[in-house]
Amino acid sequence: MKQKTRKTGSPSSPLLRGLSILKCFNETNEALSVTDLAKLTGIPQPTVWRFCQTFRSAGYLTTDSDKTLFRPGLALLGLGFSAINHFDPSQHVRRHLVALAGRFKLVAGLTSREGLGMRIIDRHQDADAVLSYNSRIGGSLPMATTASGWAYLASLDAIDRSKLIAQIAKEQPDLWTMALPSFNKAVARYQREGIIVSAGPIERGLTTVAIPIVSANSATIYPLYCSAISSALPADVVKRELTPMLKKIAGELRVALPT
Repeated sequence: MKQKTRKTGSPSSPLLRGLSILKCFNETNEALSVTDLAKLTGIPQPTVWRFCQTFRSAGYLTTDSDKTLFRPGLALLGLGFSAINHFDPSQHVRRHLVALAGRFKLVAGLTSREGLGMRIIDRHQDADAVLSYNSRIGGSLPMATTASGWAYLASLDAIDRSKLIAQIAKEQPDLWTMALPSFNKAVARYQREGIIVSAGPIERGLTTVAIPIVSANSATIYPLYCSAISSALPADVVKRELTPMLKKIAGELRVALPT
């Protein structure tokens, strides 16, 4: 099933228009038609078609046998590997994710903002984790409804947070209306305890704990998250064990994460 995305308006620059088309492809939108891409980007179909033909000839997109659906090409894969290698999460993050996942039997990951979503930069799932989490490295989580997104929002100053929330409320009103009560509670807890906890109506049966890491090298925000079924991550464990460990890791990674 294709992901439903609200149109955000057509970018004015031809370069940004082309990039907005490529960014429509993700783990849920693996194959898209010109009509799909036009709806997702707000760009007229003839313009989308011309961009797609150019991308196809350069290897950034490929088509199915009927030439009606476009998919990411190998040239895009090369760019993705280049970005991940430049970030080099294995050097700084991997050992912490493995330690978190192993100690608490859960999924641990690091994210960064992309538009109104949180892109998963790295993740690790313990072999004995009770939760089977389907997100993958490179996948995107909605900022409006996930602990990683809330951690990002909570770390902003009041003015920037209000502006970004207004954008979410305008472009994703259904998601934000559903998330707002839980978000307000989570941010209030963050202001008291320095941690975001999502456990309730948004992700039924799941508990996700997140903390924002603000890179000392660039001020870029990287939310770190842990997720498991709620019975495997009770409130006393979150408060007594997981929260101190996350804060310690955040302090170490703050000076290690790249620009």
